[in-house]
Amino acid sequence: PLILSSLAYTAVGFTDTLYMGRLGVLEVGAVGLASIVLFTVSLLFRGTLNAAATFVARARGAGDRAGVRRWGGIFLTLSLFGLPLTLVGPWLVSTVFRLLGAAPSILDVAQTYAQIRIFEIPFLLLGTTSVSIMLGLGNTHTPMLLSWLLVMVNAALAALFVFSFH
Repeated sequence: PLILSSLAYTAVGFTDTLYMGRLGVLEVGAVGLASIVLFTVSLLFRGTLNAAATFVARARGAGDRAGVRRWGGIFLTLSLFGLPLTLVGPWLVSTVFRLLGAAPSILDVAQTYAQIRIFEIPFLLLGTTSVSIMLGLGNTHTPMLLSWLLVMVNAALAALFVFSFH
């Protein structure tokens, strides 16, 4: 299940690239650039939140039910950092784009794409924490199913945005 969950993340990127390819080469480049920047920014926080699995598993292994709840609560609270990150995210992403020296034509499209996707960060961090807690509890099937549900929702929303608004 863990391998299939990881493949789902790749499928999301593939789906976005596939849809954007129908719009043009510039759009594919912009989505690639924006995706890498957004992934890097979110990874700074996701890496920390993934540690929930370790703390929850340790408490579970010790038979400490209160500890499981305590650690779950701590990490779920930490995941709320995604809300203020959404507010500073557009500034942060545009700063990274400028530092990378992207071509202005790609930059315009990448900025638009990133400003839409920045709103997923609170959900991404909450999801990362939830999955990490489930893994700490020994549940690998639910995260796998949720990952593939995300692939389907992403494909439907990408189709809606690409074909309805362009």
